[in-house]
Amino acid sequence: MPTNDTDNDKSAIDVDLSAPNIVRDVAAALAAELEETIGLFEASYFVGQVGDDLGMSIGRKYADKLGTLPTEPEALAQLLVDLSTRIGADFSVESATEDEIVLLNDACPFASRVEGHPSLCMTTTNVLGRIVSHARGYANVTIKEAIATGHKRCRVRLCLSKEQSDEGFEFFR
Repeated sequence: MPTNDTDNDKSAIDVDLSAPNIVRDVAAALAAELEETIGLFEASYFVGQVGDDLGMSIGRKYADKLGTLPTEPEALAQLLVDLSTRIGADFSVESATEDEIVLLNDACPFASRVEGHPSLCMTTTNVLGRIVSHARGYANVTIKEAIATGHKRCRVRLCLSKEQSDEGFEFFR
């Protein structure tokens, strides 16, 4: 029976089934199914719940390693940049003041799979909101630009005091 090279060398098949890509595919497929079946608002709620749990867990991991989460805006912003790098995003600090932290992101951890699925942005909203509120007592998160909605980057504003709040999502310690 004739064989070809791919029968003998399975590594010659160029199919990317790496864990990060499979996780991205699963997340995007779930978001798409939820958005189509129950609508964007409800899908965002479900994705947000996952982000909330992740934010609590990730925040505890950083607090355990550091002894406590930083409360100074610049240090907290740098922690969020570190977190983003570890999960495959590319956040940078646009500004960090006593009133707000503004982050820019050029690469979504969900890669191109996020495009057209804005419910996945609730992962970012809830992870960042939960960590910042745990550190400071309060956070209000607004995603001003998003790769998911066709922008070239994400721009995330985290208000650090209720007085400076935006139309975003509020988080409390």
